[in-house]
Amino acid sequence: MSGKILIIDPNAHRRSAVCQAIQNSLYSCISTKNIETADYSGVEGVLLSTHAPDTLNTIRAQLHDANCPILILYTSNAVHDRADYFRAGAADVVEATCDLREILSRLRSAMRRATAAREVALRSGTTRALGFAEASSTFAAKQMIHVLQMTGRTPPAAALPNFAVHSVVFDDLGALGERQALKCLIIDVDRDAPRRVIPLFLDLRADPDILEHIRDALDCGADDIVGTDISNPQLTHRIQIHQDHLRTNAILRESSIIGLNAAVTDPLTGLYNRRYAKSHINLLLEDARSNGGSVSALMVDIDHFKSINDAHGHFVGDQVICSVAHTLKSAIRASDLVARFGGEEFVVILPNISPKDANTLAQRLRRKVSEITTDAPQSPLQSASESAV
Repeated sequence: MSGKILIIDPNAHRRSAVCQAIQNSLYSCISTKNIETADYSGVEGVLLSTHAPDTLNTIRAQLHDANCPILILYTSNAVHDRADYFRAGAADVVEATCDLREILSRLRSAMRRATAAREVALRSGTTRALGFAEASSTFAAKQMIHVLQMTGRTPPAAALPNFAVHSVVFDDLGALGERQALKCLIIDVDRDAPRRVIPLFLDLRADPDILEHIRDALDCGADDIVGTDISNPQLTHRIQIHQDHLRTNAILRESSIIGLNAAVTDPLTGLYNRRYAKSHINLLLEDARSNGGSVSALMVDIDHFKSINDAHGHFVGDQVICSVAHTLKSAIRASDLVARFGGEEFVVILPNISPKDANTLAQRLRRKVSEITTDAPQSPLQSASESAV
């Protein structure tokens, strides 16, 4: 299962239909008609029918994970404005009558954002545990928004006082992207979107013919889809959510590239070292005990490494270690961690993965490592490894 979803909705028919769709998408799902009878243990996402916005604080106090996304199923008889729910901390506000695929797409998107935020918090905790200072915050300039206009109308984003809004036509988009990084791009399209827009969603990785509906863009790379009647406050909140997610991903990328610093990095491979790995796994174990999660660790050891050093020298031995490190790091998820434990030993730390999947990954890593070749002065080398969960 990919995660446990809680549905709170007094409408039994809608509750049943959404729950069935979620289960068909390989999530675990539980449902209830009110917040008092809900079981919040192990929940990774909440779908809540229209209640008062302050209800979100009541629910969040019951959740073990502060990053757990709460999505509002907005009904036609709702008293409060959609923006009120965003101000109260909702991850998204979805029309209760919309297509079930859109609900699932928005749920998956919110859970991806929560996973990234959770990973940033975890890595920050590891940094503090090692005694390093937090990065200082910098002054945030007015956010730049580019609106790609594919229709003749004026899109709602054109009148947002909190952002610097610039319009751009499709033919100029490529040149603009070369001159500056696009932080936020709003594409103004009709329901029958031109085919040339689709690669912007897909990053040229899928066949445009798979898009049966514009809502499928959410699963193909678009961060959000809104109607032209959206209010400025709601649109501002939606943009801010995705701007925050953009910063979160930037932090994760920077953490992956730079690491903490030389004190927690192996200078040969660039991987985290034993000191960092031990602190990281202790935090993961503590989190797993609190929230009912799991942690697996793969211990990787290169077979016959001493004979490689003896026959070809330490320079070639270092090449083998670096090749194994690169192979391991390139074959895992962003939330996983590879560290050099010492000598020819590595550890792969895997949060929230079943023992069966961890064992499958271990065998796949073993096969990838066994295929490594290093050109020694005399002849090609082939390295192998052993791994155990």
